[in-house]
Amino acid sequence: MNIKKVIKYTSISVFSLAFLFFATLIIHIAVMVKGKTPQASATTQLARVDFGAQVGAQDVAAIESDLKATPGIKSTYYNPQTRVLVYSFDNKQLNADQVFQSRISSKNIDAVKYTVAASDLMKGCPAMDHNSFYARLTRAVSAVVN
Repeated sequence: MNIKKVIKYTSISVFSLAFLFFATLIIHIAVMVKGKTPQASATTQLARVDFGAQVGAQDVAAIESDLKATPGIKSTYYNPQTRVLVYSFDNKQLNADQVFQSRISSKNIDAVKYTVAASDLMKGCPAMDHNSFYARLTRAVSAVVN
Protein backbone atom coordinates (compact mmCIF):
# COMPACT_ATOMS: atom_id res chain seq x y z
CA MET A 1 0.00 0.00 0.00
CA ASN A 2 2.85 2.37 0.80
CA ILE A 3 4.45 1.87 -2.64
CA LYS A 4 1.18 2.78 -4.37
CA LYS A 5 1.05 6.09 -2.48
CA VAL A 6 4.65 6.89 -3.44
CA ILE A 7 3.94 6.14 -7.11
CA LYS A 8 0.72 8.16 -6.98
CA TYR A 9 2.36 11.23 -5.39
CA THR A 10 5.39 10.99 -7.68
CA SER A 11 3.25 10.83 -10.82
CA ILE A 12 1.06 13.71 -9.62
CA SER A 13 4.19 15.77 -8.90
CA VAL A 14 5.75 15.01 -12.29
CA PHE A 15 2.55 15.85 -14.20
CA SER A 16 2.04 19.01 -12.14
CA LEU A 17 5.58 20.15 -12.84
CA ALA A 18 5.20 19.40 -16.56
CA PHE A 19 1.94 21.39 -16.62
CA LEU A 20 3.61 24.35 -14.89
CA PHE A 21 6.49 24.34 -17.36
CA PHE A 22 4.08 24.16 -20.29
CA ALA A 23 1.94 26.99 -18.85
CA THR A 24 5.09 29.07 -18.34
CA LEU A 25 6.07 28.51 -21.96
CA ILE A 26 2.62 29.53 -23.21
CA ILE A 27 2.59 32.66 -21.03
CA HIS A 28 6.10 33.57 -22.20
CA ILE A 29 5.15 33.23 -25.88
CA ALA A 30 1.95 35.23 -25.32
CA VAL A 31 3.85 38.06 -23.64
CA MET A 32 6.45 38.12 -26.41
CA VAL A 33 4.00 38.24 -29.34
CA LYS A 34 1.16 40.33 -27.86
CA GLY A 35 0.84 43.62 -29.70
CA LYS A 36 4.29 43.58 -31.25
CA THR A 37 4.75 46.00 -34.12
CA PRO A 38 6.80 45.12 -37.19
CA GLN A 39 10.49 45.67 -36.76
CA ALA A 40 12.12 48.74 -38.26
CA SER A 41 14.27 46.62 -40.56
CA ALA A 42 11.39 44.51 -41.83
CA THR A 43 11.81 45.85 -45.37
CA THR A 44 15.61 45.56 -45.47
CA GLN A 45 16.96 43.00 -47.90
CA LEU A 46 20.38 41.86 -49.01
CA ALA A 47 21.67 41.50 -52.55
CA ARG A 48 24.88 39.97 -53.80
CA VAL A 49 26.99 40.63 -56.88
CA ASP A 50 29.82 38.32 -57.97
CA PHE A 51 32.64 39.96 -59.95
CA GLY A 52 34.88 38.27 -62.48
CA ALA A 53 38.63 37.85 -62.04
CA GLN A 54 39.57 40.69 -64.40
CA VAL A 55 37.63 43.39 -62.53
CA GLY A 56 39.99 45.84 -60.88
CA ALA A 57 39.81 47.10 -57.33
CA GLN A 58 39.29 50.66 -58.61
CA ASP A 59 36.20 49.63 -60.58
CA VAL A 60 34.73 47.89 -57.56
CA ALA A 61 35.53 50.87 -55.33
CA ALA A 62 33.74 53.16 -57.78
CA ILE A 63 30.70 50.89 -57.87
CA GLU A 64 30.69 50.62 -54.08
CA SER A 65 30.84 54.40 -53.61
CA ASP A 66 28.10 54.81 -56.23
CA LEU A 67 25.94 52.33 -54.34
CA LYS A 68 26.56 54.07 -51.02
CA ALA A 69 25.41 57.36 -52.55
CA THR A 70 22.16 55.81 -53.83
CA PRO A 71 19.10 56.62 -51.70
CA GLY A 72 17.69 53.43 -50.22
CA ILE A 73 21.04 51.59 -50.04
CA LYS A 74 21.85 51.15 -46.38
CA SER A 75 25.29 49.51 -46.41
CA THR A 76 27.78 47.76 -48.67
CA TYR A 77 30.57 45.25 -48.11
CA TYR A 78 33.10 44.04 -50.64
CA ASN A 79 35.24 40.95 -50.02
CA PRO A 80 38.29 41.10 -52.32
CA GLN A 81 39.28 37.45 -51.72
CA THR A 82 36.01 36.09 -53.11
CA ARG A 83 35.25 39.15 -55.31
CA VAL A 84 31.74 39.39 -53.84
CA LEU A 85 29.87 42.62 -53.14
CA VAL A 86 26.94 42.47 -50.72
CA TYR A 87 24.67 45.42 -50.10
CA SER A 88 21.55 45.99 -48.06
CA PHE A 89 18.66 48.05 -49.35
CA ASP A 90 15.11 49.04 -48.49
CA ASN A 91 12.82 47.02 -50.76
CA LYS A 92 10.09 49.67 -50.54
CA GLN A 93 12.38 52.13 -52.31
CA LEU A 94 14.50 49.91 -54.53
CA ASN A 95 14.52 46.61 -56.33
CA ALA A 96 17.68 44.47 -56.54
CA ASP A 97 17.25 44.07 -60.30
CA GLN A 98 16.93 47.83 -60.79
CA VAL A 99 20.05 48.49 -58.73
CA PHE A 100 22.04 45.88 -60.63
CA GLN A 101 20.91 47.17 -64.03
CA SER A 102 21.39 50.87 -63.30
CA ARG A 103 24.48 50.85 -61.09
CA ILE A 104 26.52 47.79 -62.05
CA SER A 105 25.74 46.24 -65.44
CA SER A 106 25.51 49.66 -67.12
CA LYS A 107 29.26 50.08 -66.48
CA ASN A 108 30.09 47.06 -68.71
CA ILE A 109 31.94 45.23 -65.94
CA ASP A 110 32.11 41.45 -65.65
CA ALA A 111 29.56 41.02 -62.85
CA VAL A 112 26.77 38.55 -62.17
CA LYS A 113 23.82 39.18 -59.89
CA TYR A 114 23.43 36.30 -57.47
CA THR A 115 20.03 34.66 -57.77
CA VAL A 116 18.68 32.25 -55.20
CA ALA A 117 17.54 28.88 -56.56
CA ALA A 118 13.79 28.26 -56.67
CA SER A 119 14.12 25.27 -54.35
CA ASP A 120 15.80 27.46 -51.72
CA LEU A 121 13.10 30.12 -52.08
CA MET A 122 10.43 27.55 -51.30
CA LYS A 123 12.14 26.67 -48.00
CA GLY A 124 11.93 30.18 -46.55
CA CYS A 125 14.26 31.11 -43.73
CA PRO A 126 17.08 28.57 -43.48
CA ALA A 127 17.48 29.18 -39.75
CA MET A 128 13.88 28.35 -38.87
CA ASP A 129 12.29 24.93 -39.03
CA HIS A 130 8.66 25.82 -39.73
CA ASN A 131 7.46 22.35 -38.79
CA SER A 132 9.16 22.24 -35.39
CA PHE A 133 7.16 22.07 -32.20
CA TYR A 134 8.23 25.58 -31.16
CA ALA A 135 7.27 27.11 -34.53
CA ARG A 136 3.83 25.49 -34.52
CA LEU A 137 3.25 26.44 -30.88
CA THR A 138 4.30 30.02 -31.57
CA ARG A 139 1.90 30.27 -34.52
CA ALA A 140 -0.95 28.85 -32.43
CA VAL A 141 -0.38 31.17 -29.47
CA SER A 142 0.10 34.16 -31.77
CA ALA A 143 -3.18 33.38 -33.52
CA VAL A 144 -5.01 33.26 -30.18
CA VAL A 145 -3.35 36.33 -28.64
CA ASN A 146 -3.41 38.57 -31.70
